[in-house]
Amino acid sequence: MADTPPTQDYPGILGEIAAIAGPAAAEAVARAKGGRPAYFPRRPMAGHWLADAVGLDKAQAICDRLVGGGSGFTVPVPVGPSGSRARVWRTISEALAEGCSVPEAAHRAGVDIRTARRHKNGYSGPRRPANSDDQGSFDF
Repeated sequence: MADTPPTQDYPGILGEIAAIAGPAAAEAVARAKGGRPAYFPRRPMAGHWLADAVGLDKAQAICDRLVGGGSGFTVPVPVGPSGSRARVWRTISEALAEGCSVPEAAHRAGVDIRTARRHKNGYSGPRRPANSDDQGSFDF
């Protein structure tokens, strides 16, 4: 895939997954759990979200490397590329209007839960000064 970023370009745990199982696996994990916490068990079983997303063999390889001999852990999964802001805001608005929870709206839009929460609470970005020519002045 020509548009696939190098493994070091994936944030957080997605970078580790990309290094272990490849960029396609990291993107599948981001689609499945991006913007939400996800549990990585010591031994993923068929039907576990990770096995469903990347296949059982890759899921086991990921967990072997990330969990090792531990008992599993929960970690927030970063979102992948999410597209234009207008599309993201529209997707969040539609999901919330349908009665979805904030985490589900974030998942549908491919953004972090904090982004969906800010949208729900009416945040639309930093406010510009009334006079757009006034960029602020700092006297030092």
